[in-house]
Amino acid sequence: MRLLAEKEKLSTGEILEAVNGHYTWGFTTFQLGNIMSKDSRFRKLTETARVESMAGDGSGSYEQAMWALID
Repeated sequence: MRLLAEKEKLSTGEILEAVNGHYTWGFTTFQLGNIMSKDSRFRKLTETARVESMAGDGSGSYEQAMWALID
């Protein structure tokens, strides 16, 4: 939550990378989105972030949700 407070808004991927880089265990994207959508401290924004496919082969891009803390 500290990172989200500092940055004001982050994509699901950015939050996932920060959490999974900090702990020896990790979340899946689905688990993280599920937790954040049910926790009243977080707000899903209407804007999205376009990110490149993880395959890295130029196969395209996709949208990720953006999140912020509730004021």
